[in-house]
Amino acid sequence: MRRLAGGACLALALALGGCAPDPEGNATGVCTVMCRCLSGLPHQQRECVDACVDDPAIRQASNACVQCVFERANACTDLFQDCLIDGPCNRPTPDPGGDGTPDASIIVNAN
Repeated sequence: MRRLAGGACLALALALGGCAPDPEGNATGVCTVMCRCLSGLPHQQRECVDACVDDPAIRQASNACVQCVFERANACTDLFQDCLIDGPCNRPTPDPGGDGTPDASIIVNAN
């Protein structure tokens, strides 16, 4: 389970790009929602959140990705499908520096 949680957090971190109004708050919120979906055990959720927010890429969540995650916070299956697989967290976003180079997008492994 820990490997799954770590992998999902890393995948989410790679997916996130763009600017967010409050990067630290968004990172904590997104990580908390994701980790709650990955484990029902409080100590595993805390470990997952700590690892997730330590990744600098998580603070670059696009507003669309953050909104999608927050709107589906109580429906984990919908969150993964709508946000990570088919949604805004799975799409490259333009580099906030404006040079047109897209940031990395999430790689979802169905295995």
